[in-house]
Amino acid sequence: MLISVRHQLAVFAATFGVYFITMPRTITLEDAGLFQMVCHLGGISHPPGYPLFTLLCNGLVQVPGVINGNLVSALFASLAVAFFHHICYRLTNERLFAYVASLSWGFSAAFWSQAIIIEVYSLAALLFMICWWLVIEFEQSRRNAFWFGACLVFGLALSNHWPLMILSSAGLLAAVSPALGDLLSRCRSPKFVVWSLALVLAGLLPYATLGLDANPKIAIYGAIDSFGDFLRYVARSAYKDDHATAGIMDKVEYAWWLAEYSFVLQAGILASPLILTGMVASFYLVPRHVAITLLLVWLGSTYFLLGLINFEFSHFHRAIFKPYPVIAFSAIAFWLALGTSVVVRLLSRLTPNAKWLVSPVIVVAILITNYPKLDRSGATLIDAFARTVLSTLPTDAILFVRGDNEVGPLGYLHLVEGIRPDIELRDWDGLVFDNRIRSPFASLEEQEKANREFINAATRPVIVMQPLISPRIDFGAYVMFNRGGKDEVAFLPEFAEFVDLLVEVYLSDLSLDAHEQYFLFYQLSRFSEHYISYALKHDNQVRPMVAAGVARLQQTFPGRFVTLRQLLALPVEQLDKDKLLAMAAVAEQDMPEYIPPKSRASFYEQLGRIHLLSPASPDRAELFLTLAVNTHPDHGNPAICLLLWLHESRGEVAQSETLRDRFPRATCAEDGGEG
Repeated sequence: MLISVRHQLAVFAATFGVYFITMPRTITLEDAGLFQMVCHLGGISHPPGYPLFTLLCNGLVQVPGVINGNLVSALFASLAVAFFHHICYRLTNERLFAYVASLSWGFSAAFWSQAIIIEVYSLAALLFMICWWLVIEFEQSRRNAFWFGACLVFGLALSNHWPLMILSSAGLLAAVSPALGDLLSRCRSPKFVVWSLALVLAGLLPYATLGLDANPKIAIYGAIDSFGDFLRYVARSAYKDDHATAGIMDKVEYAWWLAEYSFVLQAGILASPLILTGMVASFYLVPRHVAITLLLVWLGSTYFLLGLINFEFSHFHRAIFKPYPVIAFSAIAFWLALGTSVVVRLLSRLTPNAKWLVSPVIVVAILITNYPKLDRSGATLIDAFARTVLSTLPTDAILFVRGDNEVGPLGYLHLVEGIRPDIELRDWDGLVFDNRIRSPFASLEEQEKANREFINAATRPVIVMQPLISPRIDFGAYVMFNRGGKDEVAFLPEFAEFVDLLVEVYLSDLSLDAHEQYFLFYQLSRFSEHYISYALKHDNQVRPMVAAGVARLQQTFPGRFVTLRQLLALPVEQLDKDKLLAMAAVAEQDMPEYIPPKSRASFYEQLGRIHLLSPASPDRAELFLTLAVNTHPDHGNPAICLLLWLHESRGEVAQSETLRDRFPRATCAEDGGEG
């Protein structure tokens, strides 16, 4: 029997049970909200569209008991682990080895993290594993049926996530290499070639569904009306994986981080020696083409991918990169199992039961190591935020959202769960929803102009999640257009409880997901700015709830960061340098790793400005301003102008010229500000 169903079911049940226990019960970030909307309402996901995932998900979310669509990913992930178990057994003929390898992959950090949220990566892993299995069967039996099956599944995999499949396909080529001569011989038959190509094309048929809906309710760029629109979606040409501030050192840092991410962070540091041992041993203990297959599978969506993108090395962009190697880490799991086999062979000289003692310990250790980090069953922060926002909106309001962290959660709760049917939800950038004002490909200036005209003409309350309009009333979580008025700051008691939750999550470090950490930093910063602005404007009549909120927020780095920025905007004679330095010192000690480089640079710029206050400490100011520039080396960084002014005021001509040559597009006024 080709597939040992009993063992397949065992690893499926073990992983699916863990995924079910640890998956979120409420809406989360990343692309969860978008995929939830597309799965329930139809439409087109972000490029390249993921049509196969959409078709499967559309059907599966209708099944009773599917919780927020996350079970869809868990199902695909556990099936992928089951197929990988069979692959490992076919390659080694050792059942215990297959258990160790497959469960180690299933409980690895990256794979587990994607298995419990609605995403396309677990389906990508499943299709790759099916294709790998079929290639192995063809290589060993030379039966055309397996080759044709592999062609069809390969096409289907391209219909889900073609970049990951293409990057990983070098491993499939190595897997079939022993049969390559026979395969080339068969390609002399036109019938064989036609069938192979026809089945790959049949697998691509889901892409045809992208253009079937003339007016999809959910679509990143709207309906596909032409072949050019289709290519733009599928080729991902509108996406930009190249960052202006990224350089060669970012590549070097990513290369080092990828090694750590692969060999240390997936299964824990104690597993690293076993993985490295297995990697080396693979060239001696399994057929050479298998060893090469594993190496290429690992390199595919790690270092091969790194060569194609130019990400800034930041905590946020590492979070974006983290799910990409889910297929690659199957090779890490295989090497771990192989390294474990080497250790077992050595220990077998002491006890014949070594394999039954060591192997389960390895798997359980990985499970225990990753469980605390990946248990997201209590993840409620995003859901609480979105529900609070929707509950506080005026009747019949028009709500503009922007970016994944707003579009996804608010769109899901409003359009899928039906919360606040009286409001109208719009995307500020003309993306996702079908009520866009302008084309999403219009220039930024055209979009801004169209939005302003729409808002000015609106007769309903207009709310914008970000402070993008004026005059406005700022409520912290969002702003409301203040037609005929001026900029104001108002306080909504309903947000006080959410602010307390934000601070609690921050101080308790409960937000373990990197995307939630970024969200947490932004929200704490926004509410800190709002509360402090309100307190400054109502100095003699500050509500106790606001005063308590300010005190709570100032226990966090974002709260102190915003406080320093607000205070530095006051007249110089009102500033106390020693108190500012004391607050900055506490903030610097508490600065979390995950804050964006731009915000980190802004904090260092603040330190530079503080050191320029009387009595000035120009050397210390230069140190922090230089740090600010190097942390975010972008021509728009205001620290550039301040540092340039400092160099020139001290007669440091060479340093001034070097800085000007480095940032020729920076325009600075004589006082060190931006021109």
